Amino acid sequence: IDQNVNLTIIGFHEDFNLFYEYTSDLIFQVAFSGLKDKIHLIPNLQPYQLETYYQQADLYVQSSTQECLPLALFQAMSIGLPIITTNVNGCTE
Repeated sequence: IDQNVNLTIIGFHEDFNLFYEYTSDLIFQVAFSGLKDKIHLIPNLQPYQLETYYQQADLYVQSSTQECLPLALFQAMSIGLPIITTNVNGCTE
């Protein structure tokens, strides 16, 4: 990974009792990949706290496996971020 690339994952659950299998795998991968300084796990945030992250981002990735119509996509697009999303309800529209 290039020196200038950082990945911020927002919506990470801090409550270890709520972990799904993929969340524990994510933690394992980050911890043992040698990329701990490049991958940042941010807990769930209030909507007003997200603006700073949108402004700092170069790209927005919506990796949901199920959605209705995520407002986060609209927020990211409203400031001109390029979007990558999965093909689930509401995201591709």
